[in-house]
Amino acid sequence: MSVFNKNKIVIASRQATLKLLRQTKEIAKEVNLSPDMKKSFNLDMGNLKQSTEKLELVLSVVGIMKAGKSTLINSIVGKELLPSRNTAMTVIPTYIKHDKSTTGVNYQFKHAEKFSNLLKQLKKNGFNTSNENSFIAKRITNNNFTFNQTLSNLGQVHEELEVINDICRYCFEQTKYREKLNKMFRDSDDFPTLFTEFKVLESVETGCDVSNFVVVDTPGANEARLPILKNIVDQQIARSSALLLVLNYTDLASEADEAMRQRIKEEAGAYKDRLIVAVNRFDAKDHRSMKRSETVRFVKEELLDDIQLDDDYIFPVSARNALLSSQALEFLASHEKFELAGLQGWQSDFLNNTTSGEWDEEDEDDLATIEDSKETLRLAKKMFKSSQIGAFIDTAITRAYQNAGPDTLIASLSKLRKLIDTRLVTCLEADIDSSRRTIEELKLRVSQVEEGLNSLKELMSSTEKKLMSWQDNQTTDTDDIIKKCLDSIDTYTLEFKKKIPGKQPIWFQDVMSLFKSNSVSVSTDKDCEEYFKEKLIKFVSVIQEAIDKKLQESSALLAEDLQSDVSNFTSFMEKTVLDSINLTPRSLDINIQFDHDAIEKNDYIEEETKTKRRARKIFGFSLAWFPFDSIAYETYKETTTKFNKESYIKALTEQLKAIHKDNLSLIKEKLQGVADEYQYEISQLCEIIQYSSNSAIEEKNRVTEEETYREQYFRSQICGLDNISINSEEIVCGLEKEKEA
Repeated sequence: MSVFNKNKIVIASRQATLKLLRQTKEIAKEVNLSPDMKKSFNLDMGNLKQSTEKLELVLSVVGIMKAGKSTLINSIVGKELLPSRNTAMTVIPTYIKHDKSTTGVNYQFKHAEKFSNLLKQLKKNGFNTSNENSFIAKRITNNNFTFNQTLSNLGQVHEELEVINDICRYCFEQTKYREKLNKMFRDSDDFPTLFTEFKVLESVETGCDVSNFVVVDTPGANEARLPILKNIVDQQIARSSALLLVLNYTDLASEADEAMRQRIKEEAGAYKDRLIVAVNRFDAKDHRSMKRSETVRFVKEELLDDIQLDDDYIFPVSARNALLSSQALEFLASHEKFELAGLQGWQSDFLNNTTSGEWDEEDEDDLATIEDSKETLRLAKKMFKSSQIGAFIDTAITRAYQNAGPDTLIASLSKLRKLIDTRLVTCLEADIDSSRRTIEELKLRVSQVEEGLNSLKELMSSTEKKLMSWQDNQTTDTDDIIKKCLDSIDTYTLEFKKKIPGKQPIWFQDVMSLFKSNSVSVSTDKDCEEYFKEKLIKFVSVIQEAIDKKLQESSALLAEDLQSDVSNFTSFMEKTVLDSINLTPRSLDINIQFDHDAIEKNDYIEEETKTKRRARKIFGFSLAWFPFDSIAYETYKETTTKFNKESYIKALTEQLKAIHKDNLSLIKEKLQGVADEYQYEISQLCEIIQYSSNSAIEEKNRVTEEETYREQYFRSQICGLDNISINSEEIVCGLEKEKEA
């Protein structure tokens, strides 16, 4: 199908989608939404209208802190567009728009003047920074500094973005500035935006030339000091048409990104084939690590098993190697070779990655990598291939770019149906239910809603007490296990003696000969030493396996107990408060294990060395009778290696304390996540019920004979919304066929 015909189909579908949005908004005016819910609904509808009108596919790159999101985006763009540093930097989203008419970079920030005033206010209130070399420190000392609305110099763009994010970090940490930023950053146009041509899309034909392609860098939602980042990421996900989840190959299945994976699972239905997974830092693999196919299978079947992703949506990559090699290839296309006298920062990084880890200009082999341009080019091509970014770009990014128009509309329609189901239809059904109840029943329901919200607070309070009690019990139980194991074995038998000769005078035939230094080794019983080691390892394993078993049993009981509390609370809410409205099932999945490798042998093995002497023997006869001790006796050192009971108990106790502390924090975090999800879902439902009930009470006080008409009216609105959903599905089917054509 020609681009012209595709454009016609996409434009016609956009008009149909905008019509459905207008129809939904008209019906929503008559739906009994609370003020807060109406505000939220109108904001979501505004975002849908904006993305539909622009036909802008927004691909949000999400993942935990330091997963390599910015580096991956840089490798997609083909240049070091986004700044990066060792510490966490990104706090607010940055939009990068593919623009074939921009050869360099064009930076825009509509709130530059507001940020200049904010910085002045911060300085006036005594704001300072501990890092004197940071960009923000330089800005503070410069009284004439102002932020820029537009920039075209990449170095200045890096500096501007770093300062903006550092100021946002500080302001979000300070409660008094938080609301100011929340008001400032509402729509996609409010965030810093970069326009540039993506090198990887330079020769790719778009499937529809009326659409736009945007990649968004987001913060890591798991930064401990800034829990608000989770909300920022959630809001960006809501604005997205597609998602790119970045996982860290060196720490797959980590607890840190479990919340992010769970969030992605919740949204997967809305994104269908618009979810991509990049497993970054794949260059860290070795002979013991999972290979490419194993990594893809692990992500698909273990980490994201509920989503049913196809293999060609999961890509192990090395973003850093991809970026460095791309930069090298582009540089060598227009330069003869790297200049040793003026190596750029990225060039040094490239050379370090192609050698043993630290490029040395005095090493002949290392020097050859830049002296011989063919060798440099070979290494760059090899690094690019090994980064595996090619398949990721050619498949995932190209596919997203070519389907930008249809996928933007499909995403908008999917979100529209979700808004209709979770907001409008739920409110209308609540109104129908309220219209059937008497005033007394409605008042009772309002009080039940308040009771339900109080029950949620009580659930968290009782859970906190159970966790503290569990921690205390674990300390007591593990102390008992250690004591029983130590009492059952004679620890003094756990030792091994090894004799090491010192410097001894030797004599052969003449006992009066000159003394000479002798350092000949005395043979040791290797079998005895190995037996000692095996016995020690077995003894330690018995203790640690007993502790591990106890921890797993107790954590399973704790999980069962807490899950029972959550299930009882859910059942109470569904039956008593929400009147059979089902809540989303949630599992705590608590599993605690003891790390057998956490305690090193040095923590419980003690060595003691003593100098001893023994009589020499000649032909089996002792020379102890000889008057000269230096001839009659030889000296040697005896090293006793033994199990140190006190040291082991101390190391074990410290490790257990650390395990209890870490796991307690982990369990609390999981429970808080469950509570936050319940809080949001229940509060939303309770708000609908409460507002509907109170409105119905007012209506019933005014008029009673129109109740039948009101229910019919509500049902007609639901019918209208159902028709909108059906029409949206028909448009989606047409767009899906167009994508396959």
